[in-house]
Amino acid sequence: MSLTTQLAQVGIQLEIRLVAQLRDSELGELHQLANAHMAESAQHFKQHAHSNDVVHCFRDPSGTLLGFQFWRSGDVPNAPTPTRFVLGGKLRIAPAARRRGLHLVAGLQVLHDEQAAHPNHAVVRLANVSMFGFVTIARRLAHYFWLDAACGRPELLALTTQLCEQSNFVFDPTRGSVDVGITMQRATLEGYPAHFWQLPQARAYAARNPAYATNGTYLTMAFDVDELNLRTLTEGTQAALRSASPA
Repeated sequence: MSLTTQLAQVGIQLEIRLVAQLRDSELGELHQLANAHMAESAQHFKQHAHSNDVVHCFRDPSGTLLGFQFWRSGDVPNAPTPTRFVLGGKLRIAPAARRRGLHLVAGLQVLHDEQAAHPNHAVVRLANVSMFGFVTIARRLAHYFWLDAACGRPELLALTTQLCEQSNFVFDPTRGSVDVGITMQRATLEGYPAHFWQLPQARAYAARNPAYATNGTYLTMAFDVDELNLRTLTEGTQAALRSASPA
C-alpha cells in the first residue's frame, strides 16, 4: 500500500507541489502556519522557500493546511562515489496534527522518489534541524552523524556551506550549526510534554546547542540512506500511521 493511500485512510491528503509554481497567496498560507510556531518574516520565509525544489503539503478533507515540508536534491560534488543529496527544508506541523507521522511520511516519500529517479547513486539525507526536527528524525534512525568538522565528509561540509548561503543562512562547520534567524514561540515550547525533554535525542541536542530556544541557531546532521536506515524509517512511519486517528 502506498504512503498516500495510508494517509488517506486516516483522513489526510498529501500534495506535492513545485515551489516555482506556487502563487504568492499559497506561499502566504504556508508562512502563516510557520510563523505561528517559529517566528520569521514573510521575506525570510519566501527566500528559504525558493531555495527548494518541492513542498509536501498535508491537508484535511476540507482542504485546511495541517503542515508542510520543503525539499531539494542534487548531486554531491567531489563525492568518492556518485551520490545524490536530499535536503529537508522547513518543516512545520500544526499542533492538532502532530504525533500522526506526517513528517515521517514526507521524509520517506522523498527518499523513495530520489532512489527511483537515480537508481545507480548513493543517497545522503542532509538536515538543518531544530530541537523538534532532530528528535523526530533521529529517534527513527539506525544511525546518523552530526555534520561538523569531525564527521570526515568534507564534500558534505562544502555542499552544506553552499546550500546555506542560498537560503541566507550562515553555516559554522566547526560547531556544526547554522544561524537561521528563527526563534521559537513560547507557546510552541510549552506545548511539548515534560517527558519529551528527557528523551535521549532531546538531551543530546540540548548538550550541543544549549540556547536553542533563543539563539536562532539550528544544528546540522546527516544520514546515509542505506538498507538499515530505510528499514527503520519504514517501520517507524508505518507504526505512526497505524496509531493515527482519522481526522
